[in-house]
Amino acid sequence: MFDKFTKLKDKKKINQLRNTDSVIIENDFTKRYTVKTKNLLIQSKDKSIDMELLSSYHQMLGVGEETLVAEIKLNDWKNKDNLFYELGFYDRKNWNKKDKQFIFKWCEEKTIQIELPADFPKQARGDKMFEKIIGDWDNATEFTKLSELPHKNIRIGIFTETILDEKIEWLPTINGFDIYEWAAYDVTAIHEFEHDTANGDWNSLLMIDTTHFILAYTGDNQDGTIKTFSINGSYTISQIDVLIHDATNDCIRNSLSKIDSTHFVLAYTGTGNIGLVKTFSIDGSYDNIAEIDVLQQDVIGQYNSVVVIDTTHFILAYTGDNQDGYIKTFSIDGSYDNITLVNSLEHDTVAASQNSLVMINSTHFILSYAVSSGNTKGTIKTFSIDGSYVISQIDSFEHTSTADYENSLLMIDTTHFILAYRGDDGDGYIKTFSIDGSYDNIAEIDVLEYDVAGAAHPSVGKIDSTHFIVAFQHSGGHAYIETFSIDESYDNITEITSLDHDTLNYANSIVVIDNTHCILAYYGPNWDGFIKTFNIAGPTSIKSINGLAYASVKSKNGLAIASIKNINGLA
Repeated sequence: MFDKFTKLKDKKKINQLRNTDSVIIENDFTKRYTVKTKNLLIQSKDKSIDMELLSSYHQMLGVGEETLVAEIKLNDWKNKDNLFYELGFYDRKNWNKKDKQFIFKWCEEKTIQIELPADFPKQARGDKMFEKIIGDWDNATEFTKLSELPHKNIRIGIFTETILDEKIEWLPTINGFDIYEWAAYDVTAIHEFEHDTANGDWNSLLMIDTTHFILAYTGDNQDGTIKTFSINGSYTISQIDVLIHDATNDCIRNSLSKIDSTHFVLAYTGTGNIGLVKTFSIDGSYDNIAEIDVLQQDVIGQYNSVVVIDTTHFILAYTGDNQDGYIKTFSIDGSYDNITLVNSLEHDTVAASQNSLVMINSTHFILSYAVSSGNTKGTIKTFSIDGSYVISQIDSFEHTSTADYENSLLMIDTTHFILAYRGDDGDGYIKTFSIDGSYDNIAEIDVLEYDVAGAAHPSVGKIDSTHFIVAFQHSGGHAYIETFSIDESYDNITEITSLDHDTLNYANSIVVIDNTHCILAYYGPNWDGFIKTFNIAGPTSIKSINGLAYASVKSKNGLAIASIKNINGLA
């Protein structure tokens, strides 16, 4: 037993086992472990078992009497009737063995359709590549012996009671081999602030300061809505004020930008897909949201991405008439009134959508967008403005020729950028890019396909210069947040942790508050509007908050995510 504790406590050794293909021979049995698929094959002359771990190495789970703590694909077996010889649960806080009861369940697999963007070509929607296979755990069956299973190549779940603040390593033993490659789970708490019980779509969330936030979203009856919120020292969320600024019932594709601590500019799509820009004010108490001015800037204005340049100018990338790509500069007066078009550049005459615009400095900008003609091609461009705010294109780089949807671009520093987007097969991708000192020569540095089961509606935030966080919709509609790292050369993008924090998710907008906390607005279950705060901390220092959790985290090294906010009423 002491030897098991010693090995389980050796994190470096465990990580090495999980990242190294291995073959071990003991007592006439051979154990093979394949890292890429997390496949385990144990066999002798007359016995064998072949299975793979489908769930992550490190999970964050909710409190429950019967919680799914691990998911396994049992591919094949021969002359065996027990899945494991032993399954031990070990407390990672004081390293004693826990007396925990558990059960096994099996389920069939089901095929789900990946949600596709509204403008995805109709002729391609039925393609098999947009289908994903998941376990049908809602209809699972308990079993004890392998002979009870209806067939091979089947999903197996381990279920046990989970208790708040547990940190457990589960260790199976098979034919004399302790399977140290598998796995661990923590139990933490998650609560959400449901700020709108009717609708909460097309979110654009901004931080005013570290305790106050402003959100533009599409509310009840598709009305254009602005809200302000506060958080206290415990990151508990409260709503301050709400303004329905457009009740024409068709307000979508919001993009909000901060002029100063009491003034903001919003670009959005109105009735008939018209392009609108508005300015707003709040008072010194973050209350009394008021509209100042509005301008219909184009007859078509979709996929808006607006950025404030200075206190009297802002720049907008959008999809205009004939689906062409436009960038415009606008001015406002010293009272944040009288929105006026300054300059317009039609930078793409083919088809441009999925815009995400970032300001490098007050005269240079970088844009990620999709050229939606035939195959949807992902493109990055840099632009400059002169002293009169006239726009010029500097460089253009096609980073993918297959699929690019729902871009979220972020600046790491003035010559490096990170992009989260939905790519081939609806999968989740992250890329890093560089430009030179003249804002030219855009180049791709690295790419990571971080979710092969489908990742929609990504929103990326910067924790520090080498760590990032992405909120997205996972396969089956679940709400996920994942953290990633890069090295000092902006290379080697690595997934660190992944949190499944809700059962339905659209329209993510994430903001990093500080290097240990972030806040997320999204469209959740029953199509309601939710805001959550999360803690980002080392996996051994996650603090639990009273309440129930319904989440799943996988952790490889580094950061872990836990939600730490409390419900504070409904809006």
